[in-house]
Amino acid sequence: MNRSATENDRQSFAPHSAKLILDPRFGDMEDDHSATKRRSLLAIAGSLLVEISLTKLLFVWAVSILLPAALLGLAPLLLTAWISETSNWLSEATEISVVIVLLSALTVALIGWRPVFRLAETNFWSLNALAIQPAYAGSREAFRHVMERAFADRTGPELARLRAISCAGAGVLLFIVAA
Repeated sequence: MNRSATENDRQSFAPHSAKLILDPRFGDMEDDHSATKRRSLLAIAGSLLVEISLTKLLFVWAVSILLPAALLGLAPLLLTAWISETSNWLSEATEISVVIVLLSALTVALIGWRPVFRLAETNFWSLNALAIQPAYAGSREAFRHVMERAFADRTGPELARLRAISCAGAGVLLFIVAA
């Protein structure tokens, strides 16, 4: 549709006194506000940054991502220190106490491996939802936006292929960053 036909339709539906007021029947205003055809990705990101509190965002990222990452990084160090201390203590103990400690450790491992596994699985999917999926979605949309701007003359199947390539590029980029 050309612009004049759309404006004529809007004027015919609107009452004479309300021609300057936005009519919600012709689309959502927020769709127009976040449309990449009218605004650049940088402008959309800027408007998002205006709407959020950066201090709260940094605090939430630190508590949600950095703190668990630090704890996961410290866990192997603490485990190796505990194993070395325990092995030193066990080497000084008698044979009976070594057998008792070994049997109690095996009993605790048999009873507690399922809850520990469930906890590790839950934390893995939480980290995936908090860090990996938003990073993938952001890089995918950035690639798509850049490619659609660079190849603006493409339509139909060619455009769908460009979008698929941008999705693959975002996945490869995340893989490289993770590696």
